[in-house]
Amino acid sequence: MPPSEPRGEFLYPGKNGMETSVAILEVLSGFSPTTRPWRLTMEVEKVMEIFRRLNEAGVRYAIIGGLAYAEYAPPRATQDTDMIVTVEDASRVRDLFPGCYLRGTAIAGIYELEGTRFDVLPARRAVQLEVLRNAVDSSFHGVPVKVATGRDFVFLKLWASCERRDPRKATQDRLDAGFVLEYAEEKILSEGIAWIACQLLALAYTPEEKAKLREAAAWMNRA
Repeated sequence: MPPSEPRGEFLYPGKNGMETSVAILEVLSGFSPTTRPWRLTMEVEKVMEIFRRLNEAGVRYAIIGGLAYAEYAPPRATQDTDMIVTVEDASRVRDLFPGCYLRGTAIAGIYELEGTRFDVLPARRAVQLEVLRNAVDSSFHGVPVKVATGRDFVFLKLWASCERRDPRKATQDRLDAGFVLEYAEEKILSEGIAWIACQLLALAYTPEEKAKLREAAAWMNRA
């Protein structure tokens, strides 16, 4: 079963959360405010093509980031598609999209298919592989896709908030996690909250990391 939509009033008619998220960006790209110009970086047909290629090649993936957020909370514009794949499939993705690889970071490969950007994160830790195994079925304009569960989305966002150097992005991660906790409350039960806390603490290698991750776990009780 696909994840149920958050609240109907936040969705465009006939669209699910992910589809609404891309549609919002299409609307915003029609305006060019000097304070924050929006460029159309997510075209529907290109996003569909990305998922089609992954599906046809049998790549195991889980959508995370802004598109996954839109499946569990009121959708907002997002400018790329983020996904986790197995380490083995990360190299296959590069072959599936010749000429699309832009660069790599410490955690992801960054791609662009004819102007539509997508980021591919290899699952290097056991907990990331669990996110892949737990991924649930959904769709994007009729194309079947796999999306991280609400519980796993919150975990990834809180983890990311502890790793960020930019405090604004860390704050956005917490906001995203908070909204998903609010709107997907029935799906993320107390057992899920406990799992998130345990997984966060298990990531710590140093006292400094433990302090950050412990604070992130405690934050859930205040959100």
